[in-house]
Amino acid sequence: MSGRDRYNEPLRLKERILHFDVAELKKAAAAAVTKDVAGVQSFHKVAGGGFNGVFELTIDGLQPIARLPYPSTYPKHFSVASEVATMDLIRS
Repeated sequence: MSGRDRYNEPLRLKERILHFDVAELKKAAAAAVTKDVAGVQSFHKVAGGGFNGVFELTIDGLQPIARLPYPSTYPKHFSVASEVATMDLIRS
């Protein structure tokens, strides 16, 4: 399946519209790497998959990634928890 032949694609795309406050995301990302939000040099979308929007920031030379689940992704907690558990397993 190419992704272009999905059933009711316009509705599926509409379900993935992600509304968020960019300024607040920048603040949260800066805080996560213990930097000041004034150090944010860039912010751009890296990818959009079936479940998440992925954004990259550059903050004082660091490049944190923000992954935001689409509104249609359920249950949000378990989708993220599963990925965290997988990364923990790989690290161990």
